[in-house]
Amino acid sequence: MEEKISIIIPVYNNEKYIDKCVGSVLKQTYHNWELILIDDGSTDNSLFLCERYKNDERVRVIKQRNKGVSTTRNNGLKLATGKYVTFIDSDDMVESGYCSRLLSFMKDDVSMVVLGLKRLKSDGSYKVLSHRLKGGYYSFDELKETIIDDGTASGFTLHSSCSILYRKDLIEQNSLSFDSDIKYNEDGLFNTLYFLSAKKSIYVNYDIAPYVYIENCRSASHTVDLTSDSYEKNRQLIEEKLYSTKNVYLSYDNLSIQLKRRRVTLFLGEARYALRVKRANYKVFKI
Repeated sequence: MEEKISIIIPVYNNEKYIDKCVGSVLKQTYHNWELILIDDGSTDNSLFLCERYKNDERVRVIKQRNKGVSTTRNNGLKLATGKYVTFIDSDDMVESGYCSRLLSFMKDDVSMVVLGLKRLKSDGSYKVLSHRLKGGYYSFDELKETIIDDGTASGFTLHSSCSILYRKDLIEQNSLSFDSDIKYNEDGLFNTLYFLSAKKSIYVNYDIAPYVYIENCRSASHTVDLTSDSYEKNRQLIEEKLYSTKNVYLSYDNLSIQLKRRRVTLFLGEARYALRVKRANYKVFKI
């Protein structure tokens, strides 16, 4: 029996990419899926373009006032009826074997499957985004003490919500959701809490990359100012959220060590950003 996959796509002012994105879902070789398109108050033609696909009974289109990507994903999770869930950004696309590749690595004792992304370059070629983890199954104990930051300027081990297959029941059982107060790295935080809550093994293979990331200069990851007060506040909120889980998932000492590593990782990113974009003097930085 083919288990249903719920594909959730938040949409906001991406009329340029919608047809390629949704078209790539319609071409899936795996057929038991539902597509939940949620328009987050777009002011362009995104909603109109989405509604053209409602003739496929597997496609649902939801309209809402602008509430941000986290709330939009959470609303998608509430509507999802599949055993498994995966997220796609509306300015990206996936290969025809995306769903089947994700499912091929899912087992009874596996909580999530994480595959890679490849960037579509301007010349039409692709570049697979590299990662330090080698492909394979990892137990909870193997990753729990490095999941937030392993000390190699890594940041969250599971940093994107895309190209991942989640179990819907684990999300519901652990009351997991994306935090709407956190604007950057919200998916990395969600993935980390999901992994820690599930306490099961996961499959990771970043060399298999059925997800195509299309660089969009208007996306949040390209417009955030890494030296801003809001970015610093965002870091503090993430730490507070993780500290609130310390008695459940990780020891206080281990959590503190991982968060100290993450602060260094973020500092290095901020310094590179300031020197490259802001043309700041390196002397202003302190750890």
